[in-house]
Amino acid sequence: MQLNMTQRDKNLLVMLSIFVIVVCIGYWGIFPIIKDISSINKDMDKQQELQLVNELKLSQVVMMEKDNETWETDIQTAREQFFPKMTNAEIDDYFTNMVLDYDLASYD
Repeated sequence: MQLNMTQRDKNLLVMLSIFVIVVCIGYWGIFPIIKDISSINKDMDKQQELQLVNELKLSQVVMMEKDNETWETDIQTAREQFFPKMTNAEIDDYFTNMVLDYDLASYD
């Protein structure tokens, strides 16, 4: 059995091989690059959103510092009406002296 190839068959084989090569280059060469580019673009979008949020927070820092200063002064003025922090012995001495100032007897 002898197989004869005509010129038409040869042209079809050349066209088929060119098509297969183009598809292979497209599928294993170009398609992954396009997928990588799209994932990089998504990452860039996320980073730009994060940058906008950080810039907004940065612009609010000055106002927050000013608020913190005013709150700190408010806290300091509110603390003036309270006693300073004392140990147990200092509290006992304070109450004992207060009771003795009123001419009362102090017990345990």
